[in-house]
Amino acid sequence: MTKEKMSARDKALWYLGMGDKSIHQVREYLLKKEYEEAEAEEAVAWLIDKGFLDDERYAYEVFRNEYGKNRGKRRTVNYLRQKGVDSFVIEDAYYQFMDSFEGENIDERAMALELAQEMVRGLGADQIDEKMRAKVGRKLISRGFDNSNVYYCLSKLKEMAEE
Repeated sequence: MTKEKMSARDKALWYLGMGDKSIHQVREYLLKKEYEEAEAEEAVAWLIDKGFLDDERYAYEVFRNEYGKNRGKRRTVNYLRQKGVDSFVIEDAYYQFMDSFEGENIDERAMALELAQEMVRGLGADQIDEKMRAKVGRKLISRGFDNSNVYYCLSKLKEMAEE
């Protein structure tokens, strides 16, 4: 008894059922599953037409989720690029995300400082040494905060240690 192969549309819908994906991810998934390129393209076009695939919506949701986890713009942009989202779409989604706060600004510097202070909470001033500040700096960079915000936080930690 042979098992029939799912149609590319059904396979793509099944894949999207596991979570939102970029257009590139779905296309690559179908090709990896050995669907013909024309069949994969038709399935992707159908998903876009039906509103199941939308890179701008996907990028917006990624920004929302990543900022909710105190991750910076740089990390989020790199993540979206890895998922095959176009740079212009990423930029548009970022500004749309920022505009959604209606006058409230997201202050990445404050987010980074809060994370840095959380890491040294409970430590004495003598324990906030160069080694600890380097550890904090690496953590902030890995979270996607830009260099100016990282340096700002490290200078604030140095001030705390000197008080």
